[in-house]
Amino acid sequence: VRGGRAAGLLERRFLQERRILARLEHPGIARLLDAGFTDEGAPWLAMERVEGQPITDYASERGLDVAARVGLLLQACAAVTHAHSRLIVHRDLKPANMLVTATGRVRLLDFGVARLLGQERDDEGMTRAGLLALTPEYSAPEQLRGEPASTATDVYALGAVLYELLGGRRPLELRSRALTDVAQLLEQEPVPLSKLPNLTAAARRRLEGDLDTIVAKALEKQPERRYPSAQALADDLRRHLAGQPVSARPGTLAYRAGRYLKRHRVGVAAAAVVFLSLAAGLAGTLWQAREARQEAARAQAVAAFLFDLFGGVDPERVRGREVSARELVEEGVARIGALPAGSGLRIETLTLLGQLYLKLGLYERSAELLEQAVAEAREHLGGDAPLTVRAITALATTVMETGRYAEAEALIGESLALRRGGADARQLGDSLLLLAQIRHRQGQAEEAERLFREALSAVQRRHGDASAEAATVMHNLALLLEEYERNDEAEQVAQRALAIRRERLGEDHPDVGISLGVLAAIRGSLGDLPEAERLHREELALMRRIYRADHPSIAAALDQVAIYVDRQGRYPEAEELLNEALALRRRLLGDAHPDVGSTLNNLATLYYRTGDLPRAAETQREALANYRAAFGDEHWKVATATNNLGVMQRDLGRLDEAGRLLQAGLEMRRRVLGPGHSDVGASLNNLGGLKRLRGDLAGAERDYRDALANFRENFPAGHWRIADAAHGLGVTLAALGRRDEARAALEEALAIRRDTFVAGDARIAETEQALAAL
Repeated sequence: VRGGRAAGLLERRFLQERRILARLEHPGIARLLDAGFTDEGAPWLAMERVEGQPITDYASERGLDVAARVGLLLQACAAVTHAHSRLIVHRDLKPANMLVTATGRVRLLDFGVARLLGQERDDEGMTRAGLLALTPEYSAPEQLRGEPASTATDVYALGAVLYELLGGRRPLELRSRALTDVAQLLEQEPVPLSKLPNLTAAARRRLEGDLDTIVAKALEKQPERRYPSAQALADDLRRHLAGQPVSARPGTLAYRAGRYLKRHRVGVAAAAVVFLSLAAGLAGTLWQAREARQEAARAQAVAAFLFDLFGGVDPERVRGREVSARELVEEGVARIGALPAGSGLRIETLTLLGQLYLKLGLYERSAELLEQAVAEAREHLGGDAPLTVRAITALATTVMETGRYAEAEALIGESLALRRGGADARQLGDSLLLLAQIRHRQGQAEEAERLFREALSAVQRRHGDASAEAATVMHNLALLLEEYERNDEAEQVAQRALAIRRERLGEDHPDVGISLGVLAAIRGSLGDLPEAERLHREELALMRRIYRADHPSIAAALDQVAIYVDRQGRYPEAEELLNEALALRRRLLGDAHPDVGSTLNNLATLYYRTGDLPRAAETQREALANYRAAFGDEHWKVATATNNLGVMQRDLGRLDEAGRLLQAGLEMRRRVLGPGHSDVGASLNNLGGLKRLRGDLAGAERDYRDALANFRENFPAGHWRIADAAHGLGVTLAALGRRDEARAALEEALAIRRDTFVAGDARIAETEQALAAL
C-alpha cells in the first residue's frame, strides 16, 4: 500500500481485507496465502495466482451454449453463497473478478472491497477520498447512491454478469466515467435480454420466457424485489435447466402447463397417440385394456408365487430355525419347474430370482437364471417384448458387477435401443443409468455424466423428484463428481440422495449405507480424514447388520474404512482390515475382478508406508496386471497403479525403470483426467522426488512447485497432499542452499502433518528430520 492522502484509509481497508479473506475457504474463491508489513511499515498481502480468463471471454472463445454459460454462473453463485454464509459481501463482482481456469472451474477474485455484514457504515471518507469502491456497470442502484451493501447487492451483480454472458453486452453502458454519467445509471432500464438487437432469432427464442424473467428479477432496482440470495437465483436457474417452473414466473395454469409439456414431451406425445387411437375406434381401447389385464394378472400371479414361497417353507425341514434369504431364493428356484414353460409368469419369476441372487452377492447363480430368462423370453415373447427387455437389463447389471464391461455394454445397448423404440419405455431411465455406470467404470467421465443426467431426468419424469429411483441416479452422479473433484456439487447431490433414501427406505437399508460411503469419500477428498473414517464405519456397521454373512458390500466397506485408517497412520489396524476385504473379495468375486485389484492397490500403498518396499512393489505389480486385464491400457486406475509402482521402484533405487513408469503415469493422467486434476499433481510430486535423487535440483524444484500449485488449486488449506509437496520442495530448496525458503516450506509441511496424523507417524518424523538437518 503506497503513501498519499488516502494512505491511512487504505491501510485500514487492507487490514479489513486480510480479516475477511482469512474467513473464506472455498474452491471457488482465490485464497489469501500470507500477509504482513514491510520493514518500513507498509502493509502487503500475497494471494494465490489464478490462471484463467474472465468468465465472459471464456464462454465466447469456446462458443458455449446457453446451458453451459448458465452452468458457469452457477459455480459463481456457489462461491458467493459461501461468502454470504460467512456474512461477507463482495460488492465488486464483474467478469474480471470471475476467472475460469483451463479445467472449467470458476474462481472469484478480489474481496478487497468487501464489507462485513452488520458493520454499521463503510470506511469513513472512502468517497471523499475520491475512491469509488465499485464498478458502475455491474453495481446495484443502492451502491451508486452510497447506501449500505447487502447480499442483494451481489445478486444484482450476478444478474448483470449473467445478462452479459447470455446477451453479449452489459445491461447498462456508460459513455464515460464521469460521476454525472454514473448517476444516470439509476434512471436507465436494461433492454430485455431476448430483445437485444445483436442476437439471432434462434438465440432470442432460447432466451425469452424464463431466462428473460430470471435476469430481470436479479436486476430489479429495488433490493427487496430481487432474489433474496445467490442461492435463490441459482435454484431458479437449475429449475429452468431441468424444465421445471421457476419461482420468478407467475404460477398461471398456462405457464405451468407449458413447463409440463416441455419436460414431458415423450409422455404427452404418448398420451396424444392414445387419445387418437381412442378416437379412431373401440378396437384400440379393447386391445389396451386386454394388455393391462394381462399385466395385472401376471403381477398377481407373481405375488401369489412369492406369498406361497415365503409362507410355505417346510416346518419339518427348518425345525424352528430362522430361514436365510438365500434358502428362500433357492426354494423359489426349485419351484420354477412347476410354472408353464415360456409363460410371462415364469420369465418374470426367473428375472426376479436372478435379481435377488445379485442382491445376495451370488453373481454366477444370478447370471444363470437371468440368461435362462432372456433365452425363454426371446423364444416365446419376442426380442422387443417389455418382459424381454427387463430380463436383458437385469442380466446386463449382473454382468457389469462381474467386471465384464464389454459384454454388459452390448446387452444394455440392446435394451436401450428397444426402450427408446417404445418397448417398456417407462423403464428407459434404468437402461440409461446402467449404461452411465458402465461408462463411469470404463473411465469415460464426460459421457457418463451426460448419461447420468439424462437418466435422472427420465426417472424424475416417471417416479418424481424425491423418489428412491431418483436418489439412486443422484448417488451415482455424486460418485462421479467426487471422483473428478467437483466436491461442492458432489456433496450437495449426495446429501440430497441420502435424505431421500432415509425418508423413503428407512435407516436400515443398504442404499443408505452406500450413500454414507459416497459422503465419506467426499469428506476424505476435502482432507477431513476422521469424518471420512466415521462415515465409512457407519456404512460398515449397517452392511453387517443387513447381510450378516459374507457379501461384496461388506468387503467394499472394509476396504474403504482401511484407506482412512491407513491415511491416519494406524497401519496394523489398516492391514488387518485390508486382508479381510481381500480374502472376501477373492472368495466372492474371483481373482480377476477389478475390485480385487483395488484392494491389492491399497495393500501395496500400506506396505510402502510401513517401509516394506519389496512386498509393496510385488503387490503393486499384481494390482497393475489386474487393472490392465479389466480396463485395458488407458484408464485412470491403470495410471494410478503405474504411478505407484514407479514410486516404489524409485525408492528401491531402480531409477531408470522408475522414470519410465512415473512419466507414463503422468502422461496417462493428463490424457484421461485432464491437466488440472490432483492426480496430475501427485505424479509431478513423485517425479520431483526422482529428479532430486538424480541430482537434478532445478527440475525437482519445478515439479514440486507445479505439484504444490495444483494441490492448492484442488484442496483446502491444511490438506495432507499440500504437506507432501511442501516437504519435497523444502528439502530441495535446502539442497540448493536457499535456507529461508526451505524453512518456510518445511514448517508448513510439519504443521499440516502434525495436525493431520497421529503422533509418531513416519511422515511427521520425516519432516522433523529435514528441519533438524536444516
